[in-house]
Amino acid sequence: MDIVNTLEEIIPKMRYQMQQKKIHSLDIVNQIVRSEGKYYSIQDLDIFFAKIGVYLKSQEVTELLNHCKHSKTQIDLIRMVDLLKTEIPKEIICDLSLIFDKLSGNQQAMDVEELLQHLNESDYPQIHLMNNNVNIAREFILNGFHEIIGDNKIINKEEFINFHKNIFWVLPDYKIKEFKSKLPLMWGIRRLR
Repeated sequence: MDIVNTLEEIIPKMRYQMQQKKIHSLDIVNQIVRSEGKYYSIQDLDIFFAKIGVYLKSQEVTELLNHCKHSKTQIDLIRMVDLLKTEIPKEIICDLSLIFDKLSGNQQAMDVEELLQHLNESDYPQIHLMNNNVNIAREFILNGFHEIIGDNKIINKEEFINFHKNIFWVLPDYKIKEFKSKLPLMWGIRRLR
């Protein structure tokens, strides 16, 4: 008899496989949602999983579908993405709030170009996954902001935090402390408190 995996076992497996394929954010899933729509054919699920670097046993797919199925023939990709996201610790949310306050001069929002002037790509928490290439990191960060705010030139604190949540979801547990320590440095802040 096969071992039956629960959703709590399947989600970390999916995250790990995506990390191994060097998928650094939810961008690829967001691209698929934009091109194919929110709902994806269950019949073509193996194609979708191949695009995101995931292999699941049929029992695991069935379990995932129990939580993400939109209809008999479609899976809700947004629901699946929500399941994949790791909850960001409250202390990191507090740090992000402080970082935004320092960068914006305690304003509710700020110009994206002004924000990016503070960016130090070499301290980006996942630059090692990008062969330490600051240009790739900068492009990734710009694309991440575009996913959150679109063509808007202004970003608010909530959007700033959401951008970092999209980065955070792919971090393995053992990297959380490093992520927290690098966040202020990434934004040119040597001392947060």
